[in-house]
Amino acid sequence: MFKRLYELQVIAGIIKYLENYSDKDKDGILHLDCGNGLFAKELYKAGFRKYHGTTSSSEELKEAKALVPGFKTRFHKIADPIGAEALKHKHDIIISLGRIDYDSIPSGQRLVVVTEAANYDACCLKLSAFIAPRASTLQHGNFFVTYGERS
Repeated sequence: MFKRLYELQVIAGIIKYLENYSDKDKDGILHLDCGNGLFAKELYKAGFRKYHGTTSSSEELKEAKALVPGFKTRFHKIADPIGAEALKHKHDIIISLGRIDYDSIPSGQRLVVVTEAANYDACCLKLSAFIAPRASTLQHGNFFVTYGERS
């Protein structure tokens, strides 16, 4: 999925959005389901240093730590105490390049959610019940990117 998002310049668009709405040295970014760290690598190259990535996969966790040594201590398993604590902490922005548990996101939290068209009904339509009215969704090829705030 990351490769296709990169080709469609969705990743570049998200990074530009983050540069406008996230202080690179303040509360930072929480990346849910961070995978093997490819997106984190792009964030690191763009100068972001406040980052937490969570995943449920031990293998992806290992790959992410090897791929982005600068964030090595910033990748966590969801079940780990540090990963669970990261979910509770207020961030500038929470990013999900896939599924997201909206019930666990605090009100007022800024979000970027990327959904494949095949999951649009399950994700984007559910998102509309949780996101503030000023949110916007853009389509890029087979992907929908929603920028907004948790209501």
